[in-house]
Amino acid sequence: TKDIVFLCDQDDLWYPNKIETMLKAYFQHKDRLIVSDLSVEYMAEDVQEYNPEVLGKTGNVEHMKLRAKWLRIMRPGCVYAVEREFAQMCFSKYWHENLAHDLFIWQCAYIADSITYVPTPLITYRRFSESATSDKITSKKDFRIIENEIFLESLIAARKISEISDC
Repeated sequence: TKDIVFLCDQDDLWYPNKIETMLKAYFQHKDRLIVSDLSVEYMAEDVQEYNPEVLGKTGNVEHMKLRAKWLRIMRPGCVYAVEREFAQMCFSKYWHENLAHDLFIWQCAYIADSITYVPTPLITYRRFSESATSDKITSKKDFRIIENEIFLESLIAARKISEISDC
């Protein structure tokens, strides 16, 4: 059997069926990363709105087929369940300290074509004005510069993962 690691933040609210639902999806699809949907609760008025893109097409638990735009992170780490062995291999061989851990896990699993999506909200994702992910960016240009820097660093690391599927 494989150990599965669930990422979380101290302010996320897990639903009672989160672990059972994600483990069922893991055993059904055998992908290395299981990602659920989420509901969002805004804890301040000045928090940037978060509107995650719909990932699945069927409304059912499904393996995510690769799409170029999905190399960018599509869900925060608090909705992840990842194989411990897979995560350890990725972090021990390819981690760079400037990369966000959830972005890195997402991209490793994406490169390995190993993400299952659970379209059911399994947590309440609480957004605060002081959260790292709620920082307001002053312009689209600033956003694109930051996004491109992160993307390029991640892509460089992810390109080294050609042997991931052998893990």
